[in-house]
Amino acid sequence: LHKNRFNGVISTSMGRLFDAVSAVLGICRQSTFEGQAAQALQGVAEAWLATQSQNDETGAVKAEMLKTENLKADSCLQMTAKSGSAQDAASPYFLPTDILFREILQRKLNGEAAGALAYYFHQALADMTVALCGRLAEENGIRKVALSGGVFQNTLLLGLMKDRLTENGLEVLHHHLIPPNDGGLSLGQALYGLGQMDL
Repeated sequence: LHKNRFNGVISTSMGRLFDAVSAVLGICRQSTFEGQAAQALQGVAEAWLATQSQNDETGAVKAEMLKTENLKADSCLQMTAKSGSAQDAASPYFLPTDILFREILQRKLNGEAAGALAYYFHQALADMTVALCGRLAEENGIRKVALSGGVFQNTLLLGLMKDRLTENGLEVLHHHLIPPNDGGLSLGQALYGLGQMDL
């Protein structure tokens, strides 16, 4: 994104971020259906995690490879101004995913394995989002967090976030009967339309 935001927009969509990370890691560079790159990225991450669990006597992932403290929400605001983030450092309610993407790219160029970085991406994204949820919960006195949207079809990300939010004492609401993506959106639109009708 150009520093003057020329030919660029700030988006709330996670789909293109997953596409970009999948491409830069060489996992999926051309999709033939919606969500293909994200599904492949999740698959590679889970395969790497399974390998680590088998190889490690304790069943634990190597912590030094997966540290994400520098990407959590509280420190991201301080990092933004120094790192040239495209986002507005004055706003406390965004995830500086450009910083995360640059780190993934640099670590790939340094020769780190795609599987490890695919898992790291999911973990870092979960950590950043959980930290932001914690801040919002504290500021607004709420204890419930609803996880919705197409990105939460990703069961790895959903599981990581659910575990962390629960550990932080927050109640997690997520989809069970209605899909979190456009299927749920269309049902909501239909219910809203029904409510406007005189029956």
